[in-house]
Amino acid sequence: MSRSIRLLIGVHGAGLSNTIFMRPGAILYELNLYDCRELSFNFRRWVEVFNLQHALWIPAVNEAGKQNDICQREDSV
Repeated sequence: MSRSIRLLIGVHGAGLSNTIFMRPGAILYELNLYDCRELSFNFRRWVEVFNLQHALWIPAVNEAGKQNDICQREDSV
């Protein structure tokens, strides 16, 4: 089933490990929690190995409306 997926959208976690079965060129759209940019390096490297595309979404503010400094720093990209 994973082999037929062209776009996989999911929250960062073990469930995204199914990307290893996706065809080259497929897209992984990873959703991360507020202030968790550091976690995405796992899948960013993984998609390079398996020749996939990767997009990452992290909210710029948390539930209390505070801005996320990590999302604004270029060195953490």
